[in-house]
This record gives sequence, C-alpha cells and structure tokens, in this order.
Amino acid sequence: GDTGIMAVRSQRSPSATLTIRHTRVHGWDDPRSDLAVGVKIREKVVAILDGNAFFGNKLAIWASDYDPLVPFRPVAMSLTLTNNLLYGNSTALRCDPQLESLHVWHNTFGLGNGATVKLATAARRSAFANNLFVNTTVPDECRDGSNMRVDDRGVMNAAANDYRLAP
Repeated sequence: GDTGIMAVRSQRSPSATLTIRHTRVHGWDDPRSDLAVGVKIREKVVAILDGNAFFGNKLAIWASDYDPLVPFRPVAMSLTLTNNLLYGNSTALRCDPQLESLHVWHNTFGLGNGATVKLATAARRSAFANNLFVNTTVPDECRDGSNMRVDDRGVMNAAANDYRLAP
C-alpha cells in the first residue's frame, strides 16, 4: 500500500482515539503514488503523535477526510503533535479543512522537508508553540514568537540528523 498507518473510526463508533509514541515512520515515498503517506488520520479520530521520528516520506502526516467518492462533509478530528522530529519529507504536515483542533508543540522540523506545514484552512482551535525549524522558513501559522528558526549550526549535526541543540 501507499500508507503506513491509517486511522479511521468504525461506522458504529462515534469517535476513536489513536496514540503513537516513540516510533520511526519512514520510507513511504513511492514515486508512482501521489498519496504516499506515513500516518493518515481520518474522520472523527483524535490522534496524539508524541516522540516519533518521521523521515523519508512523501507526506509524513496527513489529517484528512478527503474521499473522491464521497461529497465534502465537515467532521470533527483532532491532532496533537508533541516532541516529534520531522526531516527529509516532501511535506512534513498537511491538514485539510475538517480539522477541529490542531496542537503542534515542541517539534523539530529538520533538514530536507520540501514543505513543513500545509494547512487548507486554520483549525477551529490551533496552537503552534515551541517548535524548532532548522534551515527553513517558519510558516506563517507558527509566527507567535515561541517558535524558532536556526541554521544548521544551532544543532549538533544536522547533516547526520542529530538535532539536539548545540551548546
């Protein structure tokens, strides 16, 4: 397939929760697929991604309820990203309009991401705080002052994917 992990709630369940911690998600970059995704979150799923490494993916994380066979309908989804490392992805994070809340805290967006954040529209409740962007522009959604941009000298060894802060 072209998706590593896809969270979709059961039709009998009003909602579902997915928590992924301390996992390496990489290699979802099939050139024959426009939709190669590391983790895809769909309809009425509350997802918490904490302490993971996402690298070498066409699209690392996608929160979407897009289905070409079903007309657009807004549904409640929630995505919380904390303490993750995202590097070497064509797109690190993509969120479509159905997102109810988006919290992106304490993540590192490293080298090689073609795009760091793509939001179709802002979530009803969203917060981007204390994220580190290495050698990339801080997205407009993340310009609250707590997010930082550093060049590769601001981390130990970006070329070797060691993103610990340099002394």
